Amino acid sequence: MRMDPDIPVVEPYQWVDGDWRARSASAEAVGGVSIYLSGISTAGNALMFDRVLAPWQRNLLREPGGVIVDRADLPTLASTEGGIAWINNHPVRIVAAVDGLRGLGGVNVISSLESAREISDQPANRGSTYLVARVRSGADVQAVQARLRANGASFGPHEVWTAQVFARRSQIYWMFDTGAGAGVLFMAIVVCLVGAVVTSQSLKTVVAGSAREYAVLNALGVSRSALGRVVIEQALWIGGMGLLLAAIASMALLAVARMYRVPVALNGQALLGCAALIALLALLSGIGAMRGLLRADPATLLR
Repeated sequence: MRMDPDIPVVEPYQWVDGDWRARSASAEAVGGVSIYLSGISTAGNALMFDRVLAPWQRNLLREPGGVIVDRADLPTLASTEGGIAWINNHPVRIVAAVDGLRGLGGVNVISSLESAREISDQPANRGSTYLVARVRSGADVQAVQARLRANGASFGPHEVWTAQVFARRSQIYWMFDTGAGAGVLFMAIVVCLVGAVVTSQSLKTVVAGSAREYAVLNALGVSRSALGRVVIEQALWIGGMGLLLAAIASMALLAVARMYRVPVALNGQALLGCAALIALLALLSGIGAMRGLLRADPATLLR
């Protein structure tokens, strides 16, 4: 990677699974907190966490055993800024607390490469978990990726990812290969099914209440397809109102999540997907509601 002419910067990144132990204010031992320790470069222009850490905070990591955690995770870790704790029985000190590190499934902790290697009991000549590189501006990223894959065969099993591909792989892993992601997906499917049934039953009740009016219109010559379009239009109006209420509720919940520093991110694709799902539920509910009406005999409805 360092020999490639299109890669001006390469830095190692050490990933360590750890067990955090500390002492609470009452001097009682608190332990068993799973953490993800990230060993990074302490240079001021380093790549990793450049949107979270300031250069002076990286400088603090040069202290042996110095770590940085998310401010919202301090209660979970039973620690305070400047407090002492142990990771895998190695003493560490929280030199700073920042925002933007909180994640799912565990607590993210940052240290220097040297501290991470010491905590993992792994010598420096064993290499690093990952290597992070920056591609020169204007270079063909795909060509660089192909060269690294072809020329690195002698270094053993490895893969080369762009930042976007690596992020997508991480999202897919958390969504489909972990218990938390599977639980969220299962809950979403159940909510969609319940929402479809409830909406369909509500529309059936509305349509049944206006059955005589529909029968009169049908007797006067209005086609059943036109009546069906009216029912579908009602369903879409209900779906639109539901989408508006859902947007208001989502904004309130996101505000609460930001208040408690819960890591939640919604992009345009997710919002469009939710809107499309609500429209589909409303459409299916309308179709289910109008089937019984369109199959009924107008003479029976007018009795």
